[in-house]
Amino acid sequence: MNENDILIRCDELEWQPTLPGGWIKRLRSCEKTGQWTQLLKLEAGAAVPPYFHLGAGALCR
Repeated sequence: MNENDILIRCDELEWQPTLPGGWIKRLRSCEKTGQWTQLLKLEAGAAVPPYFHLGAGALCR
């Protein structure tokens, strides 16, 4: 690791309810740029409403 790296211990973060059947763990956010990174967990059958990204975005399974 170098001085600019950020270590996040995800297992120590609490899941926060965000939508019906869904939770997030906010990993990073920047007040200056408004950018953020989060983990999303959904129950079977839950869905995220339609949305679009203004910049880069990624979805991992």
